[in-house]
Amino acid sequence: MTVEGIDISHWQTVTPPLGTGLGFVFVRATYGTARDNRYAYHAANVRSAGLVLGAYHFGRAGDPAAQARAFLATIGPDVQLVALDLERDRDHPKMSATEARAFMAAVRASGRRCGLYASESGYPELGQDWRWVANWSD
Repeated sequence: MTVEGIDISHWQTVTPPLGTGLGFVFVRATYGTARDNRYAYHAANVRSAGLVLGAYHFGRAGDPAAQARAFLATIGPDVQLVALDLERDRDHPKMSATEARAFMAAVRASGRRCGLYASESGYPELGQDWRWVANWSD
């Protein structure tokens, strides 16, 4: 089953229209160990619209346990739909497969299932509970 949704982050200074047809909205919560400065704003707007709120973490190379702690502290206990965005970001290396597995294990230890955001062309199996398939054309 395919469910359509969007993701937003600090790159969107204003929350985009949240009309009908969306099954979910993911908001970036953290980047490495840093909070996304628009997370609380966008998350509040998604909740106000009555839509399913998901939160995602943009993984960076480095300490996956510290990144998981920052992510979980940012989203709080009520967000259950969570994912790891595993992409390269300009000159910054992405998480390794070992780091991504450790991040997801730490998130799962909090009682949540963790999805993985990646493109269909290069989807790794890293122990994710579900797949969030990137579609940049739409």
